[in-house]
Amino acid sequence: NMPSSNSESLKEIHSKQNEDEYDSPVLLFTITEAARTKLNEKLSKAIYVTGAPLSMTEHPLWKDFFNDLQPMYKMPTRKNLSTTLLEKTYTDMKEEMNEILAAANDLHLQCDGWSNIRNEGIINFIISRPEPAFVKFLNTEDNRHTSDYISQEVIKIMEEYGQHKFFVLIGDNAKNMQLAFKKVLDIYPHVIPLGCVAHGLHLLCQDFIKCNSVNSFSASVTNIIKSIKNSQLLCTLYNKIVQEKHCGEQLKLPCKTRWGSNATSLESFKKSKSCLQALAVHEKSVLTRDTKSALLEEEFWVKIDNAIEILKPCSDWIKKIEGNDCNIHKVYKVFTNIETAILTSTIIDNDEKKELLNKIDSRKQFCIRPIHLAANLLDPRSHGHELNQEEEIQAIEFINKVARDLNLNVMTDLAHYKAKDGILWGKSFVWTSAA
Repeated sequence: NMPSSNSESLKEIHSKQNEDEYDSPVLLFTITEAARTKLNEKLSKAIYVTGAPLSMTEHPLWKDFFNDLQPMYKMPTRKNLSTTLLEKTYTDMKEEMNEILAAANDLHLQCDGWSNIRNEGIINFIISRPEPAFVKFLNTEDNRHTSDYISQEVIKIMEEYGQHKFFVLIGDNAKNMQLAFKKVLDIYPHVIPLGCVAHGLHLLCQDFIKCNSVNSFSASVTNIIKSIKNSQLLCTLYNKIVQEKHCGEQLKLPCKTRWGSNATSLESFKKSKSCLQALAVHEKSVLTRDTKSALLEEEFWVKIDNAIEILKPCSDWIKKIEGNDCNIHKVYKVFTNIETAILTSTIIDNDEKKELLNKIDSRKQFCIRPIHLAANLLDPRSHGHELNQEEEIQAIEFINKVARDLNLNVMTDLAHYKAKDGILWGKSFVWTSAA
């Protein structure tokens, strides 16, 4: 609490009045060492989390602002921010996260091995409860990403946070990652290894991009976007046209290894059709003759629509799956919808449809496990109607196994659920409310 006006530690100082200054009282009071430490911790955490430069506390304008706000508070130096305060904040946040994870009953571990911009091998570990928490960054240094090495690191993480709490392991489709999960399963058989569905869908988008209906055409669109972005003149002209026409948007390039972004790139291109055509005929435009001709050709834009039609279902599902919402019951439906989109497409010939359907089936085998089939069965909205007989048996077998591990007997209730009868499942309101 702020000291009373009678306190000797509180003084009211009025700023000097002139045409450049405001007339506002500044309250000056003694700041205890404990309060100063707390303020430093809060400021440093705000700087780290928001990605603000550490040098901001040494900038004259920031110093002036904090001095006007409270002259008795002196901001920490850049050195303090990069050493003692950084270590303190990291330790505090890690302890807080450990307490949260310790209180959780069920945990999922996600692993992602890749190379950073310095081509150094790293592995990231994220624990979900289901809210994700980044728990460890591992620089593998001269250790190769072998299945033995990865499995050892996974086990270390599990044992640190309580191996009995982990229910699922999630990783990419790399053989070393999947083999590492199998080795973890040999030690902790209660854990369920899964493939990352979002990663599988990105790979499926890559498969689609390679098909004849999209391949060369998608590359030509990317080259046009690059030619505009890399030219100061073209970029300036395009932005001016967008402002004048009040349409179009910022052209987006696809991201490497995030192949679903190709659909987003094509959509941004399509939405900017009139602006791009205006750029093509602009007297100062330095676009190549072939590019101008393509932008003004209607067939070119028809191909864009066709490419979007092929990529969009997969791209849309990636956005949903990558969110923090619980979507495990939708995973089976994801591939069913994408298959339907390909089968009903009028722009793909039969040979290409067959090729794409084989790709979908391959990615489906990586992504879908019995837990997804069980989730589809236990969702009252789907009730397992999309599952074939073999998939339904796998779902029931999985439910039975998990129930046994938890010392539960659910098979009788499951039978009533499937038949829509019994005290609860026989009530119509249950099913109408879930529709």
